[in-house]
Amino acid sequence: MRLLSYSIHGEASFGLLSADGTGVVDLGRRLADTEDLTELLSLGRLAEAAAFAADPPDHRLERVTFERLLPAPRKIFCIGVNYGGRADEYAERSEDSYPSVFVRFPDSFVGHGQDLLRPPESEQLDYEGEIVVVIGTAGRRIPIGAARRHIAGLSLANEGTIRDWVRHGRFNVTQGKNWEASGAMGPWLVTIDEFDDLDALQLVTRVNGEVRQNDTAAAMRFGIEYQIHYLSTFATLRPGDVICTGTPTGAGARLDPPAWLRPGDVVEVSVPEIGTLRNTIADEPQPQADHRVHLDVLAGDAIGMRPFSQSLPMALLRAREEAMRRFRPLLAAHDLTEQQWRVLRALTAADDRLDLTGLAERTALQVPSASRIIANLEGRGLVERRTTKGDQRRASLGLSDAGRGLVRRIAPHSEAAYNRIEEEFGAERLANLLDELADLAALSATEEAEAS
Repeated sequence: MRLLSYSIHGEASFGLLSADGTGVVDLGRRLADTEDLTELLSLGRLAEAAAFAADPPDHRLERVTFERLLPAPRKIFCIGVNYGGRADEYAERSEDSYPSVFVRFPDSFVGHGQDLLRPPESEQLDYEGEIVVVIGTAGRRIPIGAARRHIAGLSLANEGTIRDWVRHGRFNVTQGKNWEASGAMGPWLVTIDEFDDLDALQLVTRVNGEVRQNDTAAAMRFGIEYQIHYLSTFATLRPGDVICTGTPTGAGARLDPPAWLRPGDVVEVSVPEIGTLRNTIADEPQPQADHRVHLDVLAGDAIGMRPFSQSLPMALLRAREEAMRRFRPLLAAHDLTEQQWRVLRALTAADDRLDLTGLAERTALQVPSASRIIANLEGRGLVERRTTKGDQRRASLGLSDAGRGLVRRIAPHSEAAYNRIEEEFGAERLANLLDELADLAALSATEEAEAS
């Protein structure tokens, strides 16, 4: 079984690769009370997901955008210098009896098919193809012999590295390993039942079709089961935690001369039993006074503006970034996603009562996704279901007292963020631009729906 996180028409979901490998079975719709792939693992619902493996696909594979495999893993451990010969690539060779361990942040990874970004601060973006372990069952001090039982499945990573920043500290690689969108993870999670001998897995990394890394997991100094045992000694491993298990010899830094990744390069990381993770390199967009940047993240989603995904002047981009800087910590403090906040705001605008279809229309969400978010908010006591009398009795939604209080606390900050955008860009120009882009977005969505 192959599980993936994806988006289509701007709506995030998770699903199964169809049996014929040509499409995606939408688990977000079928398991509407489960928010994402991480929650699916946390709730131990893999068996339920498997029941839909033979269903016909809901989306063609080429129509979806692959997102980071796990939206926000709690822990991402990385094992360094772990393949035979890797220590020889370093001036100070490691002969330690224990693994070299460091951590990465979720935002340093993108999904299959997305661009890896080379920052303006360095040209030394390098590749590192790796096998990824995703934990499925929590455990502490896990014996080596029991480690496999804690694995949900395997995936792939390009553990992209900014080499000169790795050297900024003598015993510290953190700053070279955590540049945003410098690495990738995916394309999907292959459940552990599909693997026999983990040591036999053959990992190959290609750059523009040229083989740069080629080795088996048997060459690891510290095997996958030992890594789980070792890491779980000091940290409880939980469902959705990630382990990047190390990269073979052949990184670009060790070639003569070094071969750094450049815009347009294509990096492919493959294991036959898993598949291929493919990404293209691009330069990180730089702010310029009259430059126009394509935004894949919808500007203003969380602050009550209409969603759109078009080219925006940099003035608006800067204002949006400022708005998000103020607003997202407030969401995080209350454990809210931006979609959940849109739902709460829509309920407020609807005078505390709205049916599910109307809610989906107001928040630009599909009904199954709105239903899943509502179930999450209802479970937290922020939304309550009500019944109205009429020709038919139908369910409607309203803010609970707790939800109303939360909106009152956060809303002034979101309004301030909108005012900041309006102030920087100009009220009249902003209104005209939003109207124009909303029309373009609606036309684009219609064309995409007709094409599919």
